[in-house]
Amino acid sequence: MVGRLLLLFVLVPLLELVLLVKIGNALAARWNGDAALMAMIGLVVITGALGTFLAKREGLAILRELQQRLASGRVPGQQLLDGAIVLVCGALLITPGVITDVVGFLGLFPPTRAALRRFVVQKLKAGMQSGSIRIHYAGQPQDNDEDPIDID
Repeated sequence: MVGRLLLLFVLVPLLELVLLVKIGNALAARWNGDAALMAMIGLVVITGALGTFLAKREGLAILRELQQRLASGRVPGQQLLDGAIVLVCGALLITPGVITDVVGFLGLFPPTRAALRRFVVQKLKAGMQSGSIRIHYAGQPQDNDEDPIDID
């Protein structure tokens, strides 16, 4: 777990920084320093704005599907997972960086989101089978005369 957190909070930002510097240097070789800086800032702003737009559009489409499934009495498992993927990928797109943008955009397009969903489901199944992921839920109270919520 510590290794994954180290990867997430240290290695990914370092890789992002290296990539942004390399892209900035490549732009600076073609244009003067100010134009290259403006291009980099523009890239970050455009990917953030486009990501926000796509995340909102896809999120609303998933919400409509979820509501339709609930209204017809079906379980919206896929829609819930898609909603979580869109939420995480939307957050990645607002984060400046090349790697996070690529992963974020992949999660917002339905065909690649389906592949991500299959990957997540496989990981969840493997975690439940190995015992590293456990699901706990609250059932009905044993004594039905007692109200589980005490309101005075």
